[in-house]
Amino acid sequence: MDIKEAIEHCWDRKDYPEVFRDDAGLDISIPGFITRGSWIRNNSPRTVTLDVTTYRGVSWNAVHYYGNIIIDGVSFSPEDSPNTYTMCTETYEAEEKNPLAAGFYRIELVRPVTSEEIEKDSSRWNGYKVGDKTNAFYSPEDVIAIAKEVCKARFLGNWKLKIVDYSGKDLDSEILISEL
Repeated sequence: MDIKEAIEHCWDRKDYPEVFRDDAGLDISIPGFITRGSWIRNNSPRTVTLDVTTYRGVSWNAVHYYGNIIIDGVSFSPEDSPNTYTMCTETYEAEEKNPLAAGFYRIELVRPVTSEEIEKDSSRWNGYKVGDKTNAFYSPEDVIAIAKEVCKARFLGNWKLKIVDYSGKDLDSEILISEL
């Protein structure tokens, strides 16, 4: 999957860059504050967490699975108190100007609706056209496969993918994105 395809499978919750380098957000400067990332302390990989969820078994007729990617962001400490983290007017204003100034970043995975789906269940897909985006996948494995491809295209450097499966299929795992 190239970067263009990867972007088409993502609904970024804010105006994020197409590619996340492992130092994303660390260049943000707020006077009187230190910018840091929790992963730096141990020189560990920055984490991209994939939450795989579903309403199957909870909601009548639910048949889909969903994928949300939560990405380690940055935090800020006052210069005079570097061992504390803070959220204040200055950090909120920084996040309004630059979405990488947040403690985490969110991306929802999506896929195109097919003509077969519309023909098979026109009431479910009423109002959709072929190619419209939906966040509904048919299996947790589909969600994970798309997430891995998106991660390979969008995350450069020292990152790990942590899969947290809430679908009941016990697909939890962790892997360095460079090894996908």
